[in-house]
Amino acid sequence: MPAITSTSSKNSLADDTVKLLRCPRCQVSLVQRDESLVCLNANCRAAYPISGQIPQLVTDKADQLTDATWLALINRPHAVSSGGANLASGANR
Repeated sequence: MPAITSTSSKNSLADDTVKLLRCPRCQVSLVQRDESLVCLNANCRAAYPISGQIPQLVTDKADQLTDATWLALINRPHAVSSGGANLASGANR
């Protein structure tokens, strides 16, 4: 079971847990945004729901984000890649 952060959202995951997860479609890193995990790959742009603190990393449950929505989500000020790469490049593996 994923670790829970001290934030108020019932679907928040610990940062160290999110760092371990990868997109099932392309194996690129994910970031948590609201109640979803968003793929950092600009070509994939998948968003996976988090339900009851459990990431739903199943491709048929993923939303395909538009370019504009994806960019808005990953470029929030707290969107930091552990590798230091530009998040919008889709190159963070």
